[in-house]
Amino acid sequence: MLRTLIHYGIFLGLLICLLLMLLGYVSRHQSPIGLIEGQLMNCPERPICVSSQQEKDHPSRVEALAYESPAEQAFNQARDCVQQIGGTVQKVENGYLWATFDSAVFGFVDDLELYLEPERNRIQVRSASRIGYYDFGKNRKRVDKLKACFQDSQDLEND
Repeated sequence: MLRTLIHYGIFLGLLICLLLMLLGYVSRHQSPIGLIEGQLMNCPERPICVSSQQEKDHPSRVEALAYESPAEQAFNQARDCVQQIGGTVQKVENGYLWATFDSAVFGFVDDLELYLEPERNRIQVRSASRIGYYDFGKNRKRVDKLKACFQDSQDLEND
């Protein structure tokens, strides 16, 4: 009886690992839509995303990156920070940046997007998981790391 339970437990564990690996594979074959009429896509209703372009009281809302330096310089600093915090830049064009972040174990892919608004001295930001229902705060933490890096680079420039 105990031996049968152990076998079922091992089988179930392997099945769960296989399912997670399959989901990781599926997440690698999607990408964000990009800009829609000059805006980053809204976050879905699931808690897997944060965005600076969400409504003010929305739980997925984060603040945009603010800067005082020239716009192109600030955008380059933001791109450098994305790479410093572990992102792989996939696309940069016309003030838009798309980067991906891979999870270590099962290879899940998350997306981070930036959109430069030079007229407002802001860089809008969106970070989202491609798969799942809940991200355990991973995207908010990623944006917090990005903001800290960006602020440090802005502070160094002003010294």
